[in-house]
Amino acid sequence: MKLAKFTLARRVVLLVILGLFFFQLFRSKILIGGLTGSLILHWVNLLDLFAFLESALSSRSFQLEAFYSALPVLIFYLIMGRAFCGWVCPLDLVFRGVNRMKQRSKNLPAWTRGALLAPAGFLIFAALAQIPFFASHVSPITNFYRSISATFFWAGGLPGEISVLSISILILGGFLLLEFLWPRLWCKNLCPTGKTYGLFNRLSFLHVAITGEECRECQECRKACYMGVKILPGNGRTKIRDSSCIICGRCVEACSAQGKILKMRFGR
Repeated sequence: MKLAKFTLARRVVLLVILGLFFFQLFRSKILIGGLTGSLILHWVNLLDLFAFLESALSSRSFQLEAFYSALPVLIFYLIMGRAFCGWVCPLDLVFRGVNRMKQRSKNLPAWTRGALLAPAGFLIFAALAQIPFFASHVSPITNFYRSISATFFWAGGLPGEISVLSISILILGGFLLLEFLWPRLWCKNLCPTGKTYGLFNRLSFLHVAITGEECRECQECRKACYMGVKILPGNGRTKIRDSSCIICGRCVEACSAQGKILKMRFGR
C-alpha cells in the first residue's frame, strides 16, 4: 500500500534519527546518548525538558549547564509543538504495530483523564525521593535505547549486565501490554514527556490549520486520529491547538477534501 506523504515523511525522519543513535554502537561520534540526553558532534548538549525538571527537583539545585542543554529543546518545542511524539519518538511506530494486532479499543479508565496527573506525580516523587525516577527507570524511551545497547553488547560478547537487559525488556513488555489493552492510553494521558510538550501546542508555529471551506463531516479525520483530538471545525476555530495533538498529519491525509479543509501550516 502506498504511504501518504506525511506518514512516509514521519517514518523517514524517525528511521534517520534512530540510525544516528545506533551508529554510536559502532563508535560513531555524530550523536552520543539517547533521546533523554545527547551530545551532537562533541559540541551541542541536548537535554529533555522534563528530564531537566525532574533532575533539578531531585538534586534540589539549579545547574546552569543543564539549563543550557535544555534550552535548545525548549526553543524547538516552542516552534514545533508536540511534534516530537509524532515524528521522533520510536514508541509511536512500535505502538502502531501493536495497534494493528487489535483494532477495537476499550474506554480509557476514568482515573487516567487528568491531563497533568502523571507529570505532576513524577515531579513530586523526584523532589521527595531525590531520584529522577521517570527519566532513569520508567521512561519507555530510556528502556528502549537501554535494551538495544544491552542486546548489542551481549550479542557481541562484550561486558554488560544481563540484568539491565532483562529489566528493560520487562518494562517495555509492560508498556506493550498496556498499549494492547488500552491503545494510546500512555501517549494520551500518562506520558509526562508528551504532556509537557503538549503545553507548547498553544504557542507553536507548526500546527494543523482549519480553512474556511465547508466541512462535509465525513468523520474520516476523527477516525484517523489515534490521539482522540477533536478535529471537526466548529466555534470559529482556525487552528488545532489541543495538547494531545502530535501534529502527525494523519487527519490532513484522511480528509476527503484533500487539503482544502485541513492543512499542515507553519506560522502564526
